[in-house]
Amino acid sequence: MLWKHLAKAGLINGSYSGIIITPHPWSSSAGVNVPASRNSPNGWISFTTGPSFDPNYNTNMRHSLSYGKPYIHGIEETLTIQEIWNIDNKIDDAKPSSGEVLCPSFTNCANSNTNAIDSEYVLTNDIKSPIVFRDAY
Repeated sequence: MLWKHLAKAGLINGSYSGIIITPHPWSSSAGVNVPASRNSPNGWISFTTGPSFDPNYNTNMRHSLSYGKPYIHGIEETLTIQEIWNIDNKIDDAKPSSGEVLCPSFTNCANSNTNAIDSEYVLTNDIKSPIVFRDAY
């Protein structure tokens, strides 16, 4: 419903149904119920979760935004680990599992298989991941 309200208020372009496509709560289709990006077929997902979201994160995920390729059960890998690190380094702490910018593909992003706050990005990894902006609104 976030996208529907923002569009009706004239804050973003488009018209979004706000209706999930399947019973899965992260069900989305870029340009239909979530905004599409200029980098098609990618889009944005808005979600709210509690402390049980993922044990790899050191912080609770609350009102968050995720960017990537929406699909029926969430969001697929879109950005390289280097691209996520660049964003994280510019606006946050440059750590994959702490702060406001997170890498949800933790085992692909970090040099540790634990939820260590001091883990570092593995910049040589060619695997892609979505990106999460925690407490975005």
